[in-house]
Amino acid sequence: MALNFDEMEQCYSSLTDLSKRYGLNWVIEQVESQIALGKIGSGKIRAREVPLANGLMEDVQRQSRGRPTQFTVSEQFTPAEKLKILIEALRHAVKGVWQIAWTVSNYLTDNIDGLHEVRFEPEGISKEGLVLDRLDIQSREAAVNRLDALIHEIEEAI
Repeated sequence: MALNFDEMEQCYSSLTDLSKRYGLNWVIEQVESQIALGKIGSGKIRAREVPLANGLMEDVQRQSRGRPTQFTVSEQFTPAEKLKILIEALRHAVKGVWQIAWTVSNYLTDNIDGLHEVRFEPEGISKEGLVLDRLDIQSREAAVNRLDALIHEIEEAI
């Protein structure tokens, strides 16, 4: 079943809200920044007068009878494109990070005797460290796989 534009916008909004609720604000900020820029392309625009590089009004290059000139333009993304950008970002942020954590944890614990967890401690007192605990990472595998299946289902419906 293909989603219509309203359903795509609702899906985008719901995924955004859920992502923020689960601490993925940084992903949403990056997605929204990318979407705000729009699709960059080029287009022909008829221009009768184009200012030269120095910008003085007396120095205007006159084009002959409004000949089309090539310019860089920005177009808005469609609801389907916005949703694809969001789900791809969520896939990388959740599944990609989980795969990296799993690989690093496995490599280190397999190659260093007696190592059960890897702890990354940032500088500063108020910041919390990141722990790569093999059992914790493994316990998240089912949730990561469910999210990936949901994302795949949404992709199929777009």
